[in-house]
Amino acid sequence: MNVMLPRVEWARALERVSAAVPSRSTLSALRCIAVEATDGAVRSRASSLSLHMRAQTKPIRVDREGGIALPENILRPLVQSLNGDTITLDVDQERLVATLTCLGKEYRIHGLPATELPQMPVPSGDDVLSFQVGCAALERVIGDATAFAARDETMPTICSVYFDATSNERVSVVGFNRHRLSVTGMDTEVTATGETRSAILPRDHAEKIARALPGGDVLATVAITRKLLGVTIPDLEVASALTEGEYPGYAAFVERVRKGVVARVKVNRRDLLEAVERLLILSDKENITLRKVSLRADAGDSGLTVSRSVPQVGNAEEVVPAEADERVAVSCSGVYLKDALVGLTGDDLELQFARMADGMPPIVLIEAGSRFISIAPMEDSEE
Repeated sequence: MNVMLPRVEWARALERVSAAVPSRSTLSALRCIAVEATDGAVRSRASSLSLHMRAQTKPIRVDREGGIALPENILRPLVQSLNGDTITLDVDQERLVATLTCLGKEYRIHGLPATELPQMPVPSGDDVLSFQVGCAALERVIGDATAFAARDETMPTICSVYFDATSNERVSVVGFNRHRLSVTGMDTEVTATGETRSAILPRDHAEKIARALPGGDVLATVAITRKLLGVTIPDLEVASALTEGEYPGYAAFVERVRKGVVARVKVNRRDLLEAVERLLILSDKENITLRKVSLRADAGDSGLTVSRSVPQVGNAEEVVPAEADERVAVSCSGVYLKDALVGLTGDDLELQFARMADGMPPIVLIEAGSRFISIAPMEDSEE
């Protein structure tokens, strides 16, 4: 193989696919990025067996086709650190040695056959669900869900992002961790050739896919089968294995919460966020996971009182201008509330409070645009 590549574009391609390289693996091929020149194009691909990425770079020229797998921890930082505009990659296919030339400097790297990496799987067959969405929108909804998804890998079904396409005109993307729930809807035309209508995507894979997207209005095609989710844009292909199991029935919970609303408070989102951020500074460094804050408002426009108390550390209270239709008082995780407020746009916000049963403290509910957020209450003894 002998090709000349634009360095910056190739470095970007290597950065993207490196997300699929496992941090630890006993298989040396999985620690490599395969670089292949075929049909006048150069493709770089990596795989962890469960996550596969392939990025295409338009070459300046292709003098000889071929391929090689090179160690990711050498190839990627080397290409990124060089200063030239172009790089020539020449591969001795018999000796499996790649020579990179840039600004007169030569670097020789020993590799493996490109065929030792798993081939890129493609969602296909008689049961495929697909839809198209802009890359910026897809990145945003994945980010909404991953922020709320569980981190405990012993619970794989909720340590995931859930894609729900039961509607032909809308896809809901869900994150849940038993104490908080985020549902973001995307209006799009859904095409389904079989019974598959949903996918449970591992959270870490979802985060890597979102980071690899270019943003903007570039259209991404998402295809889902029973075992695979694929994302395709003009210069990038991603395929991820799915988590097996059944996702919690979030839709019924959403309807119950909506029916249980007992109070509404109108407040400026930015003012509330700044108050919560200041209160969270007041923390015991040995116990900072949830960091409870209390919310209290009387009916009328006397404001929303936000307070926090930490034994042997101190306490604080702020009143944020607000208007409430009923008296309400509840404690919840300040961290979760902050995450919710950061992920929203605009300043006008309506906090809703839903009581699921008599005698129970209300759930904090936010509905803004296409997003639904709920945060479970905390008991006074919880921190």
